[in-house]
Amino acid sequence: MKLSQLLGLPVLFAACAVQALDNAGSRDFTVEAWPLSSAKSQPLAQISFDSTSKYTKVNTFTPPKQPLTAEELVRVGFHDSADSKWRGVVTSAASFDPQYQQKLHLHLDEDGKVWHIAISTIPKPAPTKGQMVNGKRQPAQEAPQLVVEILPNMPAPSPILNRPIVLNAQGKVEGKEPEKSLLQKYWPFLLIFLMLQVFTAGGGKE
Repeated sequence: MKLSQLLGLPVLFAACAVQALDNAGSRDFTVEAWPLSSAKSQPLAQISFDSTSKYTKVNTFTPPKQPLTAEELVRVGFHDSADSKWRGVVTSAASFDPQYQQKLHLHLDEDGKVWHIAISTIPKPAPTKGQMVNGKRQPAQEAPQLVVEILPNMPAPSPILNRPIVLNAQGKVEGKEPEKSLLQKYWPFLLIFLMLQVFTAGGGKE
């Protein structure tokens, strides 16, 4: 074996290790499109994703091929492997116009499996300028036609409850009561004093 081949073995092993780690938590998921005018669904996108790192990769994307009017409705979803039931949403065929960028939202359960999906569209972003390599600008990069967002299951927030009031045997609150300020203690006397001042001033004017 040549020396150059021996030196390349560690790089090969490292690449294989990284690939194995990437595939360890990766899942493959197929999204289907089902026009209301069609008798059966057809593959829309083949996606690989990792629920932990939120890594996504669109392997294939094939918009509905049959002639559809812009107003026609298309179901977008999947057949659940657990019960074979269809789960998805409905959108218009105009959502798949090439001038729009489609975005799939994958909602995951506690086990990292897809339990619901949604789809949205935005005007397709303009191509980004190519990077400069060795003084030459590379070709412009087209925006992807389909992007995927991973939405893991989030635990519901716990309610913040008030502390319970503990009473002693006499029915009073345990612990030392907070000390009152001078104003809280003597405000009735201060009110009487102010009323006397008002009445005295008013009687002096007559």
